[in-house]
Amino acid sequence: MEEMSGESVVSSAVPAAATRTTSFKGTSPSSKYVKLNVGGALYYTTMQTLTKQDTMLKAMFSGRMEVLTDSEGWILIDRCGKHFGTILNYLRDGAVPLPESRREIEELLAGLLGS
Repeated sequence: MEEMSGESVVSSAVPAAATRTTSFKGTSPSSKYVKLNVGGALYYTTMQTLTKQDTMLKAMFSGRMEVLTDSEGWILIDRCGKHFGTILNYLRDGAVPLPESRREIEELLAGLLGS
């Protein structure tokens, strides 16, 4: 899916939304849609996409760890959302065109591998 909004800046004067932790253990990966807030960028995808490869995302949604959600049900991921759409496309299709810049390639790898 495509990014729902661009990157946003959060002012420290604005109170943070109420958050809670939850586990996704036992959900059906083939039919469960999830809403992700990755560093302020919003994405909508399936559990199947998020758990397709052995990545940090698969670990997050395997039930082995709890995830943070806001009051509207968006799953909060504390990463830069700049390249997350590319990462989702890679998980969906198994390939994406690489950017020309080495820095952008390193950012993509860091986002995918969780390092």
